[in-house]
Amino acid sequence: MNILIINGSPRETGRTTQVTRELHKSYQSAFLDLSQLSLPIFTGEPHQYETEEVQELIEKIEKSGWYFTCDARVPRSYERSVKKRV
Repeated sequence: MNILIINGSPRETGRTTQVTRELHKSYQSAFLDLSQLSLPIFTGEPHQYETEEVQELIEKIEKSGWYFTCDARVPRSYERSVKKRV
């Protein structure tokens, strides 16, 4: 099964980043670290889909069977969602 784990935190040394890196190691999954990408503030404008970073994000999500996102919305609390591609 092709699993993609996405670190949604912009902080390279934050807890969310540490958690997603450990999940990546444990499940031997693909990994996408948004703290390493230079993404625009996304408003849905058509030209934003053309940037290299956004294309990389779209491509990796489309290739995954499942993807797991993790980002810190509230200090010491994690918002997690698991989505199955249909």
